[in-house]
Formats: sequence, C-alpha cells, structure tokens
Amino acid sequence: MFIKNIEVIGEEPVTLPEAKNYCRVDISEDDAYIHSLITAARDHIETIGRMTLIKKNVTLTTGNNKIKLPLEPFIEIESVKVNGDITNQYDHMANYEGECWFVNQSNATVEISYICGYEEIPKPIWQSILMLVGHWYDNRSVVQVGRNVTDIDFTLKALIAPYKRWGAK
Repeated sequence: MFIKNIEVIGEEPVTLPEAKNYCRVDISEDDAYIHSLITAARDHIETIGRMTLIKKNVTLTTGNNKIKLPLEPFIEIESVKVNGDITNQYDHMANYEGECWFVNQSNATVEISYICGYEEIPKPIWQSILMLVGHWYDNRSVVQVGRNVTDIDFTLKALIAPYKRWGAK
C-alpha cells in the first residue's frame, strides 16, 4: 500500500485565541510561534495516537485484495479507481470504530481517495493539545536550568488513551 497524497482540508482543532488564553498571553508578537505550536502539538498527538484529528483527503494505491484504510477515523469515500478508471463497483465495509475495509475482487491496481478525521475532536484531545502548547510555550529549551522538572507525559497519555488506534504507542 502506498499513500500517494494527503491534503489537509480542515482547520486546526485549537484556535489561536484559545491557545493564547490557555498560555495567558496578551501580546500579538508570539502569534506565529503559538500557531506553530498548535500545529506541532496536533501533529504529535496524531502520531502517538495513530489518529487523524483534522479532516484530510487521503489518496492511496494498492494491489492487495483486502485494504484497510490506514488513516482514521473514516468519514467518506471520495472516489475509487481500478486500473485508472473511476468505478462504483467495489465492496467495502465500515465499522463503528471508523475503520473501513475494501475487498478488491479483481487483483488490479486500486486507487482510493477518502476523507478522514474528526468532525469535532473529543474534549480530552482538545485539552491535550492545549497542554502541549502551554508546556512548549513555557519551556522553549530542551533543558531548563534552575527550574523544577515538569513532565506532562502521563497526563497527556491518559487524555488520549481512549481515542488511540490499534497499534499506537
């Protein structure tokens, strides 16, 4: 299976005003930095949770008979091509966890374009993004001299644990 394209079509789940409020920032000089922290925090949580938080259009190609769409939660199929031709002759099954499986009857090259991500992310994940943004905003260096050690790893993992996909770390 080869992921050909991933296009972000949704908005970040945490807005700049929400992040600034959480970080207790009133100035606008750090807006670009805080926005980059929002994106980095969302990306980090997507990676460790093996989930897609914002809407994305994903295109993948494969020649396998059974195809499990790799990025979840699944929203809808945009198109299916078999050997380059668009078709609506395919068998697929979506389950309650947002997973979608295809059965490729022809053993041909199949290209699937689909939408995945949350319509609205769960509040614990939203909170975990804010926590990471606040932590990274306050601790800009890898090592902090003269400060107490702050570890948010346990809390972060506890917040996202119910939403992690199978096989996530």
